[in-house]
Amino acid sequence: WDSPIVAYDTKGTYSDISDDTFYLWDYFLDQDGKIYDPNRVSALCEDNEGHVWIGTTNGVIEITDPSKANDPSMTVKHLKTINEAGTEYTGYLLDALHVTTIATDEKNRKWLGTLNNGIYLVDEKGEKIIKHFTSDNSYSRDGRNMVHSFSPGCQGSRKHRGDHC
Repeated sequence: WDSPIVAYDTKGTYSDISDDTFYLWDYFLDQDGKIYDPNRVSALCEDNEGHVWIGTTNGVIEITDPSKANDPSMTVKHLKTINEAGTEYTGYLLDALHVTTIATDEKNRKWLGTLNNGIYLVDEKGEKIIKHFTSDNSYSRDGRNMVHSFSPGCQGSRKHRGDHC
């Protein structure tokens, strides 16, 4: 999807459009007041806490309160990774990578598939990369690091690109 992103609220009255509201987002302001341009949205996922994770051609962001999506003052959380000691931020999560798909598991961890950089498993807050799967360290039929979608696999595992149990 190209910008803008449309937030649409029916106010729970699906047959009455007179009270509907919408807002067009060309860009977002993040938690630090910086402009975040998603360029192109390629993935959406609601996690176990009701937060919406958005995968873009410029990484990933989180809307922590989707009920404010029609409010022009809403900010997004531009996810920052922290070092092993948990004492300082090291950068933005998957900054400048094209995130093509997002899935949430039962522990609210996120599985982030990318266009050319494999799969990332991150903690529930998006602060720590738990594991990075690539064609070098995991199964890949064709050696490519491209993920288009996730689906629930056998016994709660994740499978991708049509792999079978």
